Amino acid sequence: MIEESRMFANADAVIIRNGKILLEKRHSGDWGGYWCLPGGQLVQGETIEEGLAREVFEETGFKVKVGKLAGVYSGFLFEGSKGDVAALSYFAEIIGGKKRLQKEEVDEIKWFAKDRLPEKIAFDHRKRIIDGFIATAREEWSLVSVDVVIENGKGEVLMEKRAHGQYRDFWCLPGGHANSGETLEEAAKREVFEETGYKIKLGKLLKIVSGKRYPGANCVTAVFLGKIVGGKPTLQKEETTDLRFFPKSKLPEKIAFDHRKILRDLKRGELAEKTSRN
Repeated sequence: MIEESRMFANADAVIIRNGKILLEKRHSGDWGGYWCLPGGQLVQGETIEEGLAREVFEETGFKVKVGKLAGVYSGFLFEGSKGDVAALSYFAEIIGGKKRLQKEEVDEIKWFAKDRLPEKIAFDHRKRIIDGFIATAREEWSLVSVDVVIENGKGEVLMEKRAHGQYRDFWCLPGGHANSGETLEEAAKREVFEETGYKIKLGKLLKIVSGKRYPGANCVTAVFLGKIVGGKPTLQKEETTDLRFFPKSKLPEKIAFDHRKILRDLKRGELAEKTSRN
């Protein structure tokens, strides 16, 4: 009978703070003098999160909160190893403790920027490090959206009631995300027509606002002044359940996103200014 090799389970921590990642320099073994992510082999009877938090604390002195899975890797990582390794990388955040090296395993710990990584990196950790930076960058990307302030002849503002999402049954200004390849002006006209049925002429750019409008994502929003020049009110059922003009002094109670603040911050002169952009 052929003896089968075993697969061992390892976990390592991707700890990124202020654009830099925490690495440790190994003390001995095949990869002595090389840098790697904090972590190690899991022990029977502990969860992955418990094992990873233990390894990080033992090697660095830092207490961490283990977050979401960053990646899964496998391979024959050790010279003389009796089996392959299944490695789980998790994002982690330092929540306590202080720097204290495990001398028999770690010579040094240090923070590295993504463009200043050490030349000698152990195992396949260069890939895991790069993957961690890429995933973090994706989370920090900003969405680009547009909102349009449209008034009727009475000075009332057009608003729509949302049909879904966390702001279902809340009112908001017409608008939405800009698509790749279109200008902000094109996006504004498209979104208004899709959601309301109105064709508009854009006026001035009223303001740029930014912040975490959506959970887990930053959003940069261009707010335009608009004027109806055609079309007829038509609801996009999957997006909008109602469409109505409101006096600025009697806005609905439930308003989505930061649209109440946008309307409050805009000067009357800006809202009443004639359109000048096609």
